[in-house]
Amino acid sequence: EDPDFVPGDASAESAEEDSEGEEAIAEVVEDVKEVVQEVEDVVEEVKESVENIKEVVQEVEDVKEVVEDVIKENVVEVEDLVEKVADTIQVVVEKVVETIDDVVEKIGDEVEELVVADEDDVEEAGEADEEFD
Repeated sequence: EDPDFVPGDASAESAEEDSEGEEAIAEVVEDVKEVVQEVEDVVEEVKESVENIKEVVQEVEDVKEVVEDVIKENVVEVEDLVEKVADTIQVVVEKVVETIDDVVEKIGDEVEELVVADEDDVEEAGEADEEFD
């Protein structure tokens, strides 16, 4: 035991140490509360950011759907136009072929008429030649 130990001093010292310890604990508790609040604030900000990201993702998906719909509509319109152009080309080709056939037939008829006329002329010339003989 300590020969200088005074029992009355010990309790005052002990009480002072206890008081200082309690103050330190209170400060630590207060610091922890502040840190917990800061963490909760960060968590709330993250939640808000996640919600904002979800909204942006939804908006992007909506825009994507609209773009897909527009593309589908345009593809259908283009397909319809291509089909109409193909039909028109087919009609034009058929008319051109028909016109060519008509022209060839008319030329053939005219050539035939000329050949028959030439044959008649040759025949008449031959008969005329026989008469002069």
